[in-house]
Amino acid sequence: MQLSPVERWILANQFMILAKLDPDEADYYEQMYEVVARGYELNYKGISEDIYDDTMTPEECQEVLDILSMFDALKIAYEELGDIFEILGALE
Repeated sequence: MQLSPVERWILANQFMILAKLDPDEADYYEQMYEVVARGYELNYKGISEDIYDDTMTPEECQEVLDILSMFDALKIAYEELGDIFEILGALE
């Protein structure tokens, strides 16, 4: 991965902010700051290991959203059934 000087500057600033916000991990963020600020490209792997090279297509994203929407509808319907069962139980 190659970063432009502006991208390196932005990332370096973000690492310094993170070092201040998360003192428990400050050593790691300061190390990553130095890697980015000095342009040690061989060490960029530590920065980008959570970033995947492949991305989802719009169709795949829509499928995930549809599935999540279906589960949300099922959850709401199930919760509403609980009220019906309580009413029916009271009628017996």
